[in-house]
Amino acid sequence: MKTLMARQPSTGTCSLCKGTFPKASMTRHLTKCLASHGDADAAATGKAKKGILVHVVVEGKHDSRYWLHLEMPATTTLGHLDSFLPRIWLESCGHLSAFKMEGKKRWGDRRSLADMLAATPFEWRNPDEVDMDAIVGTALKKDTKLSYDYDFGSTTSLTLKGVGEREGLVVKPNDIRVLARNDPPFIPCGKCHKAAATIIDMENSYDESGWLCAACGKEEGVSEEEMSLPVVNSPRTGVCGYTGN
Repeated sequence: MKTLMARQPSTGTCSLCKGTFPKASMTRHLTKCLASHGDADAAATGKAKKGILVHVVVEGKHDSRYWLHLEMPATTTLGHLDSFLPRIWLESCGHLSAFKMEGKKRWGDRRSLADMLAATPFEWRNPDEVDMDAIVGTALKKDTKLSYDYDFGSTTSLTLKGVGEREGLVVKPNDIRVLARNDPPFIPCGKCHKAAATIIDMENSYDESGWLCAACGKEEGVSEEEMSLPVVNSPRTGVCGYTGN
């Protein structure tokens, strides 16, 4: 299982300057990089207007080697972010998903059993859940955290944190862009322990022995077309048939 494998220092690539930086210093780097030339592409369109842009860091809740830095207008809704995250990182199979507040309750424990039994289906929604119509500028202010669950069967959970905002150029009201993302982590082959794993034997995916390099996969008779998945740069790698496409 990938979360039990040896951890490696996490680095990522800035999409603005194409430089590589450690995870721990990426926020600091992007603050400077955005100030220098973060609006160049928007200005080139000739259609941009000034607006507030929010910087959000997203990472795997149970495997923080996978992370993204995103920037979007403060008026972007969580619903648009909910459409964006599966497209770039999780898949688009129409699974249910939800954003939730961490550590805050709307109802607490004050509801009686009678109240709960009388509740409408809408009221049965998790009291921590945040409405998809909420805007990022409010829901993800600096140092505010949300969790995000995608697919309530084989769930992939993410943590989102607002890390800052700036005045910049906005081309489209819900235009989300990737400022940086993690470089693919090195996951060693569970058999030779030397080469990088590239294929997952789904019959043994929850054990290190199921994560194999191409050569060992061939030796073990693991077919790339049958009962296997490719290793991809996503917290959903190895889950629910996800191939990264």
